[in-house]
Amino acid sequence: MERSEDLTRRIDRYESYVRADPGNPLLWVNLGELYHQVSRFDEAIACFERCLHDHPQFTSARGHLAAVMISQHRFDDAERVLRGLLREASDNSALLFNLGISLYYQKRWPEAERAFSDAQARGLSTPESYAYRARCRHYAGDMEQAIRFARQWVDAAGDGHADDNSESRGYLALLYMDQGDLTRARALCAPSAPPLAPARATSPTGTGTTAASTRGARAR
Repeated sequence: MERSEDLTRRIDRYESYVRADPGNPLLWVNLGELYHQVSRFDEAIACFERCLHDHPQFTSARGHLAAVMISQHRFDDAERVLRGLLREASDNSALLFNLGISLYYQKRWPEAERAFSDAQARGLSTPESYAYRARCRHYAGDMEQAIRFARQWVDAAGDGHADDNSESRGYLALLYMDQGDLTRARALCAPSAPPLAPARATSPTGTGTTAASTRGARAR
């Protein structure tokens, strides 16, 4: 993550760019995303809406707008925007992932899990996507599939940030405890716990997609 002073300098630079070239839609989108990163949500929305007012065909601004709505906890508004975009771009994994987030926080677990599954099938298989799927299945009472996705979450987080690895193993341990399997739960919580055996992975059928619009609320 960029340091706050670096982001401030970038914001200053892009503010000067849009003053010099206000007709450039990409500049408005980039400035809006920078505002989003520092939680200046109203200014971010103003940038995306300015872009869409002047260039209604620049639909990526709508995806960024939905991401800000998620950050504002306006999940039903975000869902409405995302479903509109997905009617024209049904294979966009970033949009599907954010749709999953908007549904997850409306406690619509089966719909949310399906959206995350669709995003993964199109190439967006991140530790966070497995985390959301595990929690959706857990809240829906499907412990077998919750454990399956939690194991995949552990595998995906294994080489990443230590906090992500700890969170995934801790969640899987809680699932095992719910099932009464204290041996596996204790093994996961041990300081020198060995790696898990490979979980059965879902093979993605799409290509990888990265987008700033996948920066929604974290699963919890």
